[in-house]
Amino acid sequence: MGDHEMLSILEEGLKNGRISPHLAAYIAGEILDIEAHETDYVDWSWTPDEVEIAVET
Repeated sequence: MGDHEMLSILEEGLKNGRISPHLAAYIAGEILDIEAHETDYVDWSWTPDEVEIAVET
């Protein structure tokens, strides 16, 4: 599984409430080799009209 696929799964988990933003930030940070706060997932809350978060890869 590639990084892009894993990040897509994390984002889907955030949308359906199965994963917390803080955990997603930690996992995304590990995948991208950056600090968790740099992922923008920590303060993330999804609403249906919101555009998906784009993470630089």
